[in-house]
Amino acid sequence: MGSVQLASSDPFTFPLIDPAFLSSDFDVGVMVYAVKAARRFVQTKPWDGFIVDRFGDVGSAETGEEIAAASRANVETIWHPTSTARMSPKNVSWGVVDPQLLVKGTNGLRIVDASIFVSVTLC
Repeated sequence: MGSVQLASSDPFTFPLIDPAFLSSDFDVGVMVYAVKAARRFVQTKPWDGFIVDRFGDVGSAETGEEIAAASRANVETIWHPTSTARMSPKNVSWGVVDPQLLVKGTNGLRIVDASIFVSVTLC
């Protein structure tokens, strides 16, 4: 589980953020699966002639263990988290905001940014 901590009492100082990437067995399993799925995808006929070779440490990794190690060594972020304040139906206990983007358990507070996305579609 990641963490966010204050770096100082100055509100303009960037906080200490540790996203704890690939720190759970589930996350590692999903990463290994994703790399293998991407490899299968680009080996299909429509990609013939477009993919020259694999790239980098993850590209040269073959086994699940090698893919996991290479992924851990190369994972990074663009520091734009999404889906951290998940939207859910108004009458359920899970989720942070309702469909009107109101924060559950508060009055008049809305979250209107990418943190409310349930999932992110990559283009």
